[in-house]
This record gives sequence, C-alpha cells and structure tokens, in this order.
Amino acid sequence: DAGGSAAMAAHVLRKAALFWTSDERGSNHTAQAEREFATLLRLVPVAGWWLLALGAGAWWLTRRRTPGVAVPAAAMAATWFALTVFFPVGRYRLPALVAATVLVGIAAAARVSRRRLAEAAVVTVACGALAWVPVRARDDAAGHVNVARAMAELDMDAAVVERRLQTALAADPESGPALELLGRLRLGADRPQDAYDLFVRAAQDRRTRFRAQVAALPALVALARFEEARDVAVGLLREDGEDVELLANAAIVAAEAGGMGDPRAFLERARAIDAAHPALVRATSRLR
Repeated sequence: DAGGSAAMAAHVLRKAALFWTSDERGSNHTAQAEREFATLLRLVPVAGWWLLALGAGAWWLTRRRTPGVAVPAAAMAATWFALTVFFPVGRYRLPALVAATVLVGIAAAARVSRRRLAEAAVVTVACGALAWVPVRARDDAAGHVNVARAMAELDMDAAVVERRLQTALAADPESGPALELLGRLRLGADRPQDAYDLFVRAAQDRRTRFRAQVAALPALVALARFEEARDVAVGLLREDGEDVELLANAAIVAAEAGGMGDPRAFLERARAIDAAHPALVRATSRLR
C-alpha cells in the first residue's frame, strides 16, 4: 500500500544518508571502545565522513579532464549502494575511504580553474553537511558492552567489568544490554534488589526485554517475591518454552515458590536442548 511504500522509501533514504554520517556505527566492534587496546587506533582518526566528502569534491573537480577517476569513483559509489542495500556499519565503509583517498590524491595534482575549484568546494561542503543530518543511528554503548561481555566470559574481576559497563552507561544511560549485564553482575554479588532494579530498566529496551525478564527470575526468588516470580515465569514460558536459561530459572522458581510442577521436568527439558549451558549447570547445582 501507499503507506508501506512511503515507509520503505524513507527507510532506504535514511540508510543512504547514513553512509555519509559522522557516526562510526559499529556492530560487534567499535574503534571508539577499543582504542585503549590498540596504539594505532589512538593515533589515527577513526571517523571517515570528512574523507568521503573530500572524495566527492575531488571527483567533481577532476571528472572531465581525468577519465581515470571514474574507477575510484565507481568503487566509492558501489560501496555506497551496497551499504544502502545491507547496513552502513562503519568499518564496511573502508573500501569507499580508500577510493576517496585516491580521488583526493588525483585532485591535489590537478590544475583547474577557480570556478571548478569553487564548484568542488560546494560539493564537498554539501556532502560534509550530510554527516550532520539528523538521521544518525547512534549506539555508542554497544562496543563497550561487547568488551565487558568478553571480559566477563574470561572471568575477569567483576569490578573491571563493571567499570567498562559504567562507561557504556555514561554513553547511553538506558542501554538495555549494559543494564542487563550489570544486573547479572549484581545478582552474582548477592545484591538481588539492585539486580532486579537494573533488570526492570533493561526490560524497557526491546533488545533485552525477554532476556532481562528471564535473568530477573532468580532475583525475584531471592527477594521472596514468589507469586510475581511464578507469574513472570509462566508468561515467559508461553512466549518461548525452549529457552534453556528460562527453563533453568523456571526450575528454581518451581522449587522455591511451588505451584509450577516438578522442577526436575524443567531441568530435563533444558538438558535435552543444551546440557552444558551455564544457567542449567548453576540451576542443577543449586537444586541438588
């Protein structure tokens, strides 16, 4: 329908504009979060929007007198098209940045009129302005959360992991992934009320709505909020009865709060899916 077509068109245009953005949108890794681990990243700029803008201006400046610029210009355009179709993650723009560097180098050696130079300057400024159009999709906390999660999986000191999560929350105070992981740390430190409060906040983020509620079940049991724990567990089991962590935590609720049947049934269902899951191992040890 017309509404769906308009929404799709707006979505595509937004993704096309994100190619020029000043944000280095990350996924599993972000240079901003990992600079402290790599000297090179501390020394070089990690934002490439200005180079893309210069490359576009350089192409305009040299396109008539230097036919060879069509090759790096095509590479830059192909990267732009590909990221519009897929996703404009910052590091995926690297081929375009290489092409832009070539274009700038060619333009630096070119002899052109003042009029052409002025035109190229307008193109550069226009593309640079796109970097600040309010279509940006910031997620500055993501890289720090991923580093914190890796630290936690390596059993590093909880205080070190928490400092990294606090850095994430300074960038985005309502980051669901950061709040959820911090809640798990607090629960492990036998601070169920603090953990529960963090899980409630994490559940407001659509990315962690389900996982935060699952993680909150042992906190509710520790707080002796048995009826609430049962209600949450039953609702989540209706939503996904094959989630191993949920089944393991449901066993804890069934054992401590009652009213949900035999806890061993939940453990057996979880064991059939993933016998080595950490949540299942913890629940089995607790209910022995």
